[in-house]
Amino acid sequence: MPSLLIPEPLQLIEVKPETLHAHWPFIKTGLEDICRRIACDWIPNDVYSALRMAACNCVVVQRSRPLGFGVYYRENRVFSGKCHLFVWAAWNLPPKERTAADNVPEGVAAGWRYLQVVAKTTFGTNVIRFITTPRRAAAFRRKYGFLSAFTTVDVEV
Repeated sequence: MPSLLIPEPLQLIEVKPETLHAHWPFIKTGLEDICRRIACDWIPNDVYSALRMAACNCVVVQRSRPLGFGVYYRENRVFSGKCHLFVWAAWNLPPKERTAADNVPEGVAAGWRYLQVVAKTTFGTNVIRFITTPRRAAAFRRKYGFLSAFTTVDVEV
């Protein structure tokens, strides 16, 4: 008789300052990968410090092992006072490190739903914002239908 493989249920774990050490090796790996791929103006230690001081939040998505995470916080616009949930960094296991049982796309969808609920119920907003490059913004638009709201322009003087 063939065996049925029942996947482990997804868990979404809100990392607290007192549990940060247990999750940090995984989070640090992802942050280092992000910093290798894009020109960040922060280092992983900045995220560690902000998480340790409860200045931002982190949710880890896992099954039998961690699959990904999102670091986020409430950001208020200076002039209007409106707020949004700002995603500082998000990462999941690279395809070469995944197994079929991980089902990372399901984990990403669950993490996104979690952030939507936090934005609405905890932060009182229906806006989630993040910063990315123009090329990646175009890819997000094609893949998910995300629209750019603002464009920042850097002028070196």
